[in-house]
Amino acid sequence: MTYPSFTPLFRWVMKAPDLTTFEALIVCRILRWGNGGCFESNATLGEELKMDSRTVRRLVGKLIRKEWLTALYETKYRRILYVHPKRLTAGPLFENVGAATMVKMLAAKMSSKPVKSSVKSLL
Repeated sequence: MTYPSFTPLFRWVMKAPDLTTFEALIVCRILRWGNGGCFESNATLGEELKMDSRTVRRLVGKLIRKEWLTALYETKYRRILYVHPKRLTAGPLFENVGAATMVKMLAAKMSSKPVKSSVKSLL
C-alpha cells in the first residue's frame, strides 16, 4: 500500500517539534515504505541519507525511545522498522485510509511476529 500523497506527511514530520532534522529524515524514509515496514539495514539507510551507520543506529534508538518508531526483531541482526501507530493516527493523511484501519493492520502485523523484549540491547 502506498500513501495517496507523501508531501503533506513529509511536512508534518519535518515540523515535529520533538525531532531533529536527521531524526525526521529517518522517519520520512521509513514512512516511504508504507505499512509493510522498512527492512533496510543501518548501513543502507545511512548510505541513502548520507550518514554513518552508527549514527543511524543511535538515531533509530532515540526514535524508538521517543515512540516515533517501533522495531520488530526477527533475529538479532534483522529488524523491521515501523512508524509507531500512536504517531500514525496523528498524521494528516489517514482520513483517506482510516486511522483505525491502519492501527489494526499494524497491530495484526506486530502480533504475528516475535518481539525481542530487550530492544535496547539489540541497537
